[in-house]
Formats: sequence, C-alpha cells, structure tokens
Amino acid sequence: YVMLACLSTRFDKALMRLATREMDLERRYAAGMSDFLGHMGTVLSLRLQKATSTLLGRRMEAAFEPLARIIGLTEWKWCMVDLVSIALTWSLVIGYVWTSTHHVGAGLAIGTVFMVYQYAGRTADVASAMAGQFQGLSHTRTNFESARPIFDAPQSPAPAALPADWQRIVVRDVAFRHAKAHPDAPSLGVAELVLHRGEHIALVGGSG
Repeated sequence: YVMLACLSTRFDKALMRLATREMDLERRYAAGMSDFLGHMGTVLSLRLQKATSTLLGRRMEAAFEPLARIIGLTEWKWCMVDLVSIALTWSLVIGYVWTSTHHVGAGLAIGTVFMVYQYAGRTADVASAMAGQFQGLSHTRTNFESARPIFDAPQSPAPAALPADWQRIVVRDVAFRHAKAHPDAPSLGVAELVLHRGEHIALVGGSG
C-alpha cells in the first residue's frame, strides 16, 4: 500500500501540473471564442474571419498538447495500479501455498487457496480504490488552484459617490493593460479626458 501510494502520488503530481496548464489554455480558447462571437459584427466588417479562425485553431492545438499527455499519463498510472494489484493478489496466494506446503504433514486445501485468492482480490480492489481517491483529490485541488488568480486579486476600494449636481468630470493619467500585453504597450492610455454632464463619449480602439 505504501509503495502504491508513493507511485500514485508521483503520477498525480505530474497530472496536476498538466491539468493546471490545460485548464489555463482552455480558458484562453473559451475567452477568445466568447470575445469573437460577442463582436461578430466587428469581425465581419474588418474581414478578420481568417485571422480569427487561425488564432482559435492555434489556441485549441495548444490546449490539446497537455491534454494528450494527461491521457497518456492516466493510462500508464492505471496500468501500474493493475500490475501492482495483480502482483499483490498472487503474492498473497503464492505465500500461502508456500507456507502450507513447507510444513511437515500439512496438506493443501484447494478451497482454502480459493478463499485466500478471493481475499487477496478484495485487497487489490482496495488498492485500486485508494488510487482512485488520490486522483479525485488531486483533481479537486487542481480545480481550486486554477482559481488562485481570483483569490489573490487585490481588493479595490469602494468608489466615492458623485455629488448629485455634478456638471463636469476630469479624468487624468488613466491606463489599462491586458494581462498578456507588453508592459510598454498599454491597451488604453488617457492623458486627460473631460466629461460634461449629458455628453455621450465613445472610446474606440484600433480594431473598431
């Protein structure tokens, strides 16, 4: 059991790393798909269909790479569990037979051997169930860890309420940058923006 737990833990650690990477890439793909579908008019008007398809295809292929490794490692893990279970079962049976036959005058009861085999099989089932529980726990932990950026996000202070009779708002030195963007290339940079009550302002980027 100790050997099985150690081997299963090593497999599960590798699977957790791959699952974290796979979920991150899958979220990037889902975010891109949602973004393009939500701005279909912009995609069509700027004729970005081919670029959109290419980008989504690359993101999907990137997500398949860790997923394929997860499938392979999972197959190897359960192959190892089955081999260990079989070895455990027959080692108990062979140990009983060897012990019984090396006593002077002792006979070997076939029914007893079959009973030992059944008990050994249940012991192997316990080993398989233990490996399954390890995998379930590691998968649950990976799901929680994938939300770590949300848990670690800084808390924003509550915004101050505007006076009811406000007439003008001046915004200075405002910059916004996507998490994946280059530090020197903000997605939005505003040196000064004056908003008057009743005006309608639209901020339009380079992509429309």
